[in-house]
Amino acid sequence: MKRTQELFENIDAYLKGDLKGEDLELFENALRSDVRLQEEVKKYELVKDALKDEDIIKFREKLRDIDHEIEQEKISATIPKKSFKQYYKIAAVFIAILGISSLLWLFNPLERDLYAEYYVPYPISELTRSNEVTTIAELKEVSGYYKRKEYVKTIPILETLTLKYPKNDKLRLYLGNSYLNTNQEEKAIYLFENVLHNDTFRNDALWFLSLTYIKEDNKDKAIILLKDLASYENLYKKSAIDLLEDLQ
Repeated sequence: MKRTQELFENIDAYLKGDLKGEDLELFENALRSDVRLQEEVKKYELVKDALKDEDIIKFREKLRDIDHEIEQEKISATIPKKSFKQYYKIAAVFIAILGISSLLWLFNPLERDLYAEYYVPYPISELTRSNEVTTIAELKEVSGYYKRKEYVKTIPILETLTLKYPKNDKLRLYLGNSYLNTNQEEKAIYLFENVLHNDTFRNDALWFLSLTYIKEDNKDKAIILLKDLASYENLYKKSAIDLLEDLQ
């Protein structure tokens, strides 16, 4: 889990009750399984409660006078250099304007979210059953959900289809990506590892397995897989090289 501005905004929306529908379901699923996310939510609640303190409220009320004081300091200063006190006041105004999520961001520098930068869902094509021309109705349905990124809806259908067609590794890639987008990384890892035996889809499996490990903050495993991908010509070679440079 990466500590990003978006994470704090999602936590804030969750605590305010602003998360709805699929967004709420995804967040609650992640909250149940991710201990670090649980800790971040608790920390956020503590900060939020602290800002309700009467002294903090009074402090915020006084901030409206800070601009005026800064201007007075500029006029009266004999040396054209901002005092430490002045910088402190500017920072206080900045924090007050941006709110809690930015306060946490300031005191906890953001990590670069390489997973978000490099991840693109495995592209879905028209799914047809082997040796048949007609596209199955349920495959059309899951294709629509997947393209619209409604991954919660794709999962039960794809789980059924992977059991129905156990030799179809493309279905496993779609299901693995759906798990990845619903914070079920361990299930995604299991599926991608099971596709590695298939030479046709091995590179796809290596790439998404690498990204899954990055999402889990397991850089060592990701680097091993990326070095493999970067060692020969394939669709992901350049991306693997770039990602390795960002990781190392």
